[in-house]
Amino acid sequence: MVPLYARLRVLSTAQEGDRFDYWVGNDERQWGLEVSGTIDEDLHTRHRAKIRQLLSNPFGVDGYVAVTKFSTRESLFSLHRYRRENKMTPSQNGSISRRGLPARFIQDEKETSRLILESNLLKSQQRRKELLDGFELNSLLRQRITEYLDVLKTRVDQWMTYYAPDVAAVAD
Repeated sequence: MVPLYARLRVLSTAQEGDRFDYWVGNDERQWGLEVSGTIDEDLHTRHRAKIRQLLSNPFGVDGYVAVTKFSTRESLFSLHRYRRENKMTPSQNGSISRRGLPARFIQDEKETSRLILESNLLKSQQRRKELLDGFELNSLLRQRITEYLDVLKTRVDQWMTYYAPDVAAVAD
């Protein structure tokens, strides 16, 4: 949704305490992005909660909220402005300037963004082990990562089995 609707890219994963999940932006500016999903909860209730979370960020930056309800395949994607009354903010337009960053930093960040999107795509296609292709890893590290991915896959499968809605058969 970010590249399609906001014409931005994922720059990096946010740090704990940032109050959102990712930094998104372009070569000029950056904003926060909070992402969430639910199976049963009301989509609008979850969306409002995530807006409050995003707007409590310590940077005073504006940002986007993307929320999906998996059971109905609905999504909400919206931009939210940080309230600026009596608060110091990075800029009047609510974003952080990225001007003056070295060209190498921008290039590395674009590659990181591409890898984040590619890994999310492979994960959504259940092709997790392909995430390791193309990386120079020693055999021990590759084995540990593969085992960890297997544990994560098992946990996701268990979670989806537990929380998936019951499917009722329809009689002919």
